Amino acid sequence: MSEKQYLNETIRLLHERSTCRSFEDKKIPEEVLQQILDAGIHAPTGGNLQPYSIIKVENVETSKRLGELCEQQDFIGTAPVNLIFCIDWHLLKRWAEIEYAAFTATISFRHFWISFQDTVIAAQNICIAADALGLGSVYIGSVLECLRSFARCFNFRNMSSRWFCSASAIRNSGRNRSRNSAPKPSSTTRHIAKCRMTMSAPHSTGSMAIAASSKSPTSVLRQSVECARMFTAKTSQISA
Repeated sequence: MSEKQYLNETIRLLHERSTCRSFEDKKIPEEVLQQILDAGIHAPTGGNLQPYSIIKVENVETSKRLGELCEQQDFIGTAPVNLIFCIDWHLLKRWAEIEYAAFTATISFRHFWISFQDTVIAAQNICIAADALGLGSVYIGSVLECLRSFARCFNFRNMSSRWFCSASAIRNSGRNRSRNSAPKPSSTTRHIAKCRMTMSAPHSTGSMAIAASSKSPTSVLRQSVECARMFTAKTSQISA
């Protein structure tokens, strides 16, 4: 079988990236790590507010403690660098106070949801940059189960303005020693739905016709509607 051809190196990295849980005991050069982090802060964010902080952990004992907190995942303690991604509104709150403006981020589901996405996008930029420089990485989501313990570990006194981002809370970045085989996702048509917007009248909200390219368009539409209902209900609860 001939090797799969990609249009460029970036596309190849996106297709072949895989999780790495085994790391060499070797320090990452500072200039390499800095370029990786710079790739993260160049990720797009809503209004360019960059509502996140990244905690860099290189201390061995602290890394081992992180592994213990994350359900005894010992490989966390073997990575030369651990990065903890946090939604962080602290600086935005101070900015609002200086400008005598209302600060509602901590009570708005919309603010949380946008900040969550911004943080995840930054984390993924860093992950791809690490792969591009020959390093291995793995996302750790179990930090969600131990938020208070993390807060104590890093002396966070005000959890109302700092939230750990569960989807990409911890990444390990290290020289790759062994890597899982490239992931094999299901077909694209299972996840992608083709949508066509038809406006019934000027200034109206319009109607949406969905022609899903998957085999079960009804299930795709049902899931989308259910997600929209969940978000609407959550927003209403917070606003009440």
